[in-house]
Amino acid sequence: MNPIFTKTFFCFLLSIILLTPRFAFAQSTVNFDVDVTAGNYSILKVLPLSGNKVGVLMATPNYINIYLRVYNSSGTIVTNTEITSLITWPSTAKRYTEFNAIVTNNGNILITYTASDSDEKLTDNASFIIINDSGALQASGQVNTTDPGASLTRFIQLEKLSDGKIVIAFQRTDNHTYAFRIFNENGTAFSANDIVYAGPGTANSFGIDPVQFNCVGAFKNGNFLISFSFFESTLQGVLFDNSGNVILVDGSGSFNIDATVADEYTNYAIVRLANGNVAAFWRIDATSYFKIISSTGSTVQARQVIAGGNKLGNFIPDNTSGSEGFIVTEYTLQGDFFENPYISYSIKKYNQTGVLQSAASPQGYLIQPSYYFISGSSGGYAYMYSYYKTYNVSDGEYTLTSDKDIKGVTNGFSMSTLPVNLISYTVKLLSNQQAQLSWSTASESNNAYFVVEKSIDGRNFSSIGRIDASGNTNAISSYSFTDPEMIQQKSWYRLKQFDIDGKEKDLGIRFIKADGSRVSASVYPNPVKGNTITISAGDEPLPASYHLTDVQGRMMKAGTLRQAQEQLDVQKLPAGIYFLRIGANQIIKIKK
Repeated sequence: MNPIFTKTFFCFLLSIILLTPRFAFAQSTVNFDVDVTAGNYSILKVLPLSGNKVGVLMATPNYINIYLRVYNSSGTIVTNTEITSLITWPSTAKRYTEFNAIVTNNGNILITYTASDSDEKLTDNASFIIINDSGALQASGQVNTTDPGASLTRFIQLEKLSDGKIVIAFQRTDNHTYAFRIFNENGTAFSANDIVYAGPGTANSFGIDPVQFNCVGAFKNGNFLISFSFFESTLQGVLFDNSGNVILVDGSGSFNIDATVADEYTNYAIVRLANGNVAAFWRIDATSYFKIISSTGSTVQARQVIAGGNKLGNFIPDNTSGSEGFIVTEYTLQGDFFENPYISYSIKKYNQTGVLQSAASPQGYLIQPSYYFISGSSGGYAYMYSYYKTYNVSDGEYTLTSDKDIKGVTNGFSMSTLPVNLISYTVKLLSNQQAQLSWSTASESNNAYFVVEKSIDGRNFSSIGRIDASGNTNAISSYSFTDPEMIQQKSWYRLKQFDIDGKEKDLGIRFIKADGSRVSASVYPNPVKGNTITISAGDEPLPASYHLTDVQGRMMKAGTLRQAQEQLDVQKLPAGIYFLRIGANQIIKIKK
């Protein structure tokens, strides 16, 4: 008997086994046949790339050879390169392996991997590499900082935060502890050490590993949520800000996403929604559920049953303007599981409040199909699916007797292209009392020019210079501009970027004093005397995140400062002591 699915770890989507010399990607479905005897490649990950391209990471059996293939919107291969030499497996036997990948803001691909010599003795660390979409190595490193001891660092989940940093969540230390690290998109570590957020659980009477799988999902405001469960426990969540600090929910460091005490949850996924919330998905026994949760950890929509959805495969956001929400796929068997391999897939679209909008089965019943969905960042989705053409039944079990057909589909699939990927932006005081701005980009797309603006009050800006841009490039570009006027007291500088089609983007504000000294952030009045306070960002680079917590660490307010001075409504806050953190390091004690 051929199983329909391989074992799925935590929030991994379906694995797909296929060989694809050419992948058909167009607005209409294009079919082609492939002889699996030629190589029997496995699809490890399908990734949405800029320019409406699709990246596919593939491997031969047991990860002997690993390849990156990139297809354009018409299905033509634009990159086909082997990356085997870039990966150093900790185990040559590779009886237990894990592989995951995510696209960074600058268009590169971060890949995590690990392996072990046996199924039981899991003793290896996890590593990562970063490659560009041509397969060239950009960076490499180790995921975890603490030796996991008698267990593998495994069940690795990846999520991109709103500021471009990558959260890598995993299980470590004898299968009892969950942790994560945050990395910058260039591969440098943002968090120096593993950040432990759960464990240990309680083993059952059979000594079975008590931990379950974890999922991670990011909000638009920079926070992120990790869900997990232990044996005979509830499905729990922990909320973090974009620096990895716990945000208390109702005074506690964790909260119940689902309060049912179950032997084992199937923890599916957490999907980011366009309106700033997330949808969490899980299953207990034969029933699947979802709940919509806000960035403060509160329930927006109570848990809902996914009707008929006890066999689910893919969970992706729908970013299409006017129909934002999420998409869930489910499969239905036709006839007896052992003698009939026919399966039908259904694509269910929900809006952002969890109301089912449509359901369709575009392919009908196929012989053991496998699907892999990805969403477009600015709309639509794309997916690949494969299926066998013939099978035989003998002694009550089916055997597949043919190669696979492989097809691709796009449905309004659109990937917005970042005009620039800014990697540095600073201002410094020269010896002649002039301010010099310096900035660099990792890549540019249709970038026409930059404009430097100046202000002496942090609010009213006027243009003082224009600098032509590189246009289109994947190479690092560096720029500088010197203010022709000497600084008398203090100045704010704002950098703007303009596309070829005239669209503009604010790249942030920088502050400098005439003597070059640092200006700390401040709050006025403090103690609070009215219903509002004025936050002065000082020389903290703008935009800057802020988080207001009480003495118990509970998050009271959070947001982003985009001006040098902004007012914050604190009318509803009870009297007490609060702490306002601006950016990564500045903390102000406030009394009300």
